[in-house]
Amino acid sequence: MVVRWLGFFLLVIGRILEIVASTGVAALSAMIVGSSGLVNTNLASAVFRYSTTLNREAFAVLEHPFLNFDRLQGAIWQVWLMPAAIWVVPIAGIAIIGELFGLQRWAFYSIGTAAALCSVPGLVGFIPPPPGDVVLLFIGVACTGAIAGLVYWLITGRQAGLIVRSLKQ
Repeated sequence: MVVRWLGFFLLVIGRILEIVASTGVAALSAMIVGSSGLVNTNLASAVFRYSTTLNREAFAVLEHPFLNFDRLQGAIWQVWLMPAAIWVVPIAGIAIIGELFGLQRWAFYSIGTAAALCSVPGLVGFIPPPPGDVVLLFIGVACTGAIAGLVYWLITGRQAGLIVRSLKQ
């Protein structure tokens, strides 16, 4: 009995690490595809500006580097981790939903991540000036999300629900 629970515990820990690593690789692939020109370059600066408005104190510390190093280090983490989280959280949300419900189809991860990443421009309040660019922006973000979802599915999404299935046995 103890061996069975130890095996289950190791399965859970391994699966969590696999999901976190796969989410990171999917986010990296989204960043590579997005920076290749598919996504409007002004969106990245809008995400950065949005993250600095959440904590103006962190941005002020960056402007005065002779202050306390601990505050400067915290400000750097705040300013660079917040934009990363804005892009990673939709990917991680789709990964968690897929894992909890045991969804193993590539279409779920691809379409779900595309739809989730399409919420980012609305979250940061970014709208490109000409009306035609809005459609191109969402097409670019959706394609980036679809590729990130497909990468996640290729790495670990095909075994989604492994923990739940092993609990039922």
